[in-house]
Amino acid sequence: MESHPTIFVAFALIARLFLGGYFLLSAFGKLRDMPGFVQGTVDYRVLPASLARPFALLLPWIELGLAAMLLGGFALQFAGACTLLLLIAFTAAIFINLQRGREIPCNCYGLASSELINWGTIARNLLLMAFALLVTLYGGGSVDTQQLIRGDGLTPFVTISLILILLACCYLSTRLVEAAVDVFVTGRKLSRAR
Repeated sequence: MESHPTIFVAFALIARLFLGGYFLLSAFGKLRDMPGFVQGTVDYRVLPASLARPFALLLPWIELGLAAMLLGGFALQFAGACTLLLLIAFTAAIFINLQRGREIPCNCYGLASSELINWGTIARNLLLMAFALLVTLYGGGSVDTQQLIRGDGLTPFVTISLILILLACCYLSTRLVEAAVDVFVTGRKLSRAR
């Protein structure tokens, strides 16, 4: 097994747990209203409808599979690479629609999320891609969930608390990056309009 600096392996653990939870919630959101999600995917107008429908029907199951691998610690480098590729595809679809001047619902979490795509969505996805890259590069490292929970000199409660705090920081950082870029782009549009 290849040796990686422990800090990167620990960050990869946090990244994989965050991405696993993220994709788990995303998949369940899509499965709650499959007909609506399928139509939302078609509305992106990136794939022909004949391909968009099967892709949309398959996507939540792919996300569930990735979530299971990421959360369970199975084939982590493969799961990280697949997650990265999926995020690149999502980001490309969003970018294409923004370039076309279309402000459509993201459907990132199924129809439960009515937020429109914007440049902040792109920024959030770039951060998620960085997390996926960490998992791809360092996910096969020697620190696993059990080792972290046992901890060296830390009680399991402290270790789990730190993991939860870091997961919350991941969530907050994705939301903050998304909001900051959206505010910046909106401000630039308003200043140009004057």
